[in-house]
Amino acid sequence: MLPYIQSFIKAIEKRNTLVYEIILNEKNDLNFNNHISDIPESITNFYLTINSIKISSPRYFEILPVQELKIINQKYLLFSYIDETNKIAFDTSYKNSANEWDIVNIESDFVITKTLAGYITNKSLAWIDRGRKIWKEELHDI
Repeated sequence: MLPYIQSFIKAIEKRNTLVYEIILNEKNDLNFNNHISDIPESITNFYLTINSIKISSPRYFEILPVQELKIINQKYLLFSYIDETNKIAFDTSYKNSANEWDIVNIESDFVITKTLAGYITNKSLAWIDRGRKIWKEELHDI
């Protein structure tokens, strides 16, 4: 199992107030049914390990199973929901400096992070634990 996935699972297990379900991909079977090519290795490795993640409380966060991923506007690969209404996707139009697809809010094209590991271990927990609206720019008082 990838180290960042192990770290995420341990972090989730420590939070005894969470209501969650993590389904492993025990078959190591991968079927991207969206006719997507040149998938970054990080995404392939993630889905070879994890089928899906769903946290329903205290704040909703979901990573869809590989068979539910879908292309939107010929550019985005929808793979996650935050707060059930915010659609989060990989921007498949190019690979970034990390050789991955940027992770963006589909509605605003706001770049949440450059890597899947960052989304899983950092951004998701900022939302789940503190309610940070990671899918849009946050304005800070000076």
